[in-house]
Amino acid sequence: MKSKITLAVAGLAMSLAMNAQTLNFRYCSPNAMEVLTTSGEAVNYIKAPDTSAPTLYFGCEPETDNCGYMWSDDLDEELDSYPYCLVQHEVIGSVKSTADFWEVSIGNSDDNFPAYIAKKATIAADIAPVTISDINESYEFYPITKGKYAGLVIGIDKDEFEGWSYIMVGMIMDGKLVFSHRKEAYFGYNFDEGTSGMKYDTEDDVLHIKYGDDLIKHVLKDNYDCEFFDIDKLTDAQKQLMLSKLNADGEPNTSKVYVKFEDNIISVLNATPGDGTELVYGSKQF
Repeated sequence: MKSKITLAVAGLAMSLAMNAQTLNFRYCSPNAMEVLTTSGEAVNYIKAPDTSAPTLYFGCEPETDNCGYMWSDDLDEELDSYPYCLVQHEVIGSVKSTADFWEVSIGNSDDNFPAYIAKKATIAADIAPVTISDINESYEFYPITKGKYAGLVIGIDKDEFEGWSYIMVGMIMDGKLVFSHRKEAYFGYNFDEGTSGMKYDTEDDVLHIKYGDDLIKHVLKDNYDCEFFDIDKLTDAQKQLMLSKLNADGEPNTSKVYVKFEDNIISVLNATPGDGTELVYGSKQF
């Protein structure tokens, strides 16, 4: 009897320990960031903080999707190209500057490079705080609003044509949506008939996450029944497993920032710890 009691107590202690498991979520965000828009119709991106520097172009091979950026001093004549500028109703973030120019990042999470814009041709953008309701019905963001991990947000950042995809973990901080962790991975609906729950596979060393029918919520939008992944249908244990698969308990490896501008949630900054961007670090226990 004594040994059974001992085993029962040990089992209870192990169960309590597992339930008490915490996530030490380490995050980072830019120390200071300006969100900019043009003060006129458009402003050129330039290669260096100098008014005589080459300007940025974007072009594609005729009748193809083979496209890319180039500078005006190295134009590819085989591409149909045009000046690539910051225009009205667009915004971009800057964390570095000189006396007369802002330094910005052009491109996306998978491939980006620095450029400059003239301060005299820009103004501070009128941004609004990002809220949970802004991102709650989206195919791009999945905020956790219930349970132990409430406050964390899963984000999807991908380009299907270029063939890359990342799943990110972050939080809303100071009215901005800031992701501090990203993992090369694919996320989507499990089309196998009658599936339920979460499925995790690894193909070519890349994580694939699929969700089943029981994890869908239906939202009526513009008289259409839209289906979204409902992350809050997961138990805390299931959320913990997903966060673990995404290395949310590791060191921050990105700082991707979204803001709300003209009622749209827009990515304005892609930074990486160690790239020279001054980042502020912290942690939160879940």
